[in-house]
Amino acid sequence: MRADDQDSAPGLDISRARLSFLGPEFLTWAYFHIDMNGGCVEVRFRSASDKKSLSVARLIIGSRITIKPLSMKELCVTVASPMLDDSGEVLQAVHSGGLVFVLSLQAEIDELKYDFTLNATDAAISQVKIHMPFSEEEEEFVPGQEREVVGKVSEEENFFLRMSSIEEIEAIVDALYEQFLRIRLGSDYVTQHLTRIRRHVIEALQARVPVMQVAKYNQESQSFSA
Repeated sequence: MRADDQDSAPGLDISRARLSFLGPEFLTWAYFHIDMNGGCVEVRFRSASDKKSLSVARLIIGSRITIKPLSMKELCVTVASPMLDDSGEVLQAVHSGGLVFVLSLQAEIDELKYDFTLNATDAAISQVKIHMPFSEEEEEFVPGQEREVVGKVSEEENFFLRMSSIEEIEAIVDALYEQFLRIRLGSDYVTQHLTRIRRHVIEALQARVPVMQVAKYNQESQSFSA
């Protein structure tokens, strides 16, 4: 994304909370935006600690996704796998008309890594895990919960690091959302971007058909031989 893309129009409220009705479209776009760019994209954002310059975060698809159609809220497909970017279940669910309602992502900023989950319904960020560079354990941030001092930082430093991390994640997601909105409001959103996603889904599913047929053939052959 260009640096000037980060600045929204004056007076225009494009917050995720206000435009949460676009949540399912946003998460569906975000999943394929990352998946179709080699499983990782860079997002330029304005850090809470330094709004004058741009920071860069690497976004990677996480390990959990929930997909359901807008017209049938009682039906959903949830896939939990370390290889979501290569999941036939995800492709089939989207091909059947589903949209992404829950998506877990991982963000990398320098030596820090964050795991978090996005919810399309209320635009909320939840289940934040911070991979501390000075800790051997993965720690989950729980507001109000006291934690043991880890590594060489004090308890106060640990707390402020975690609070700033939440702000960083919010800034990253907001920057990604702004990028989506600019594409969504563009005249070529349907003809170019949606068409490209649909083509990717169809081609990826077709590529899996021969593999599925071979696996079925091998299973039948083994049964026949027995």
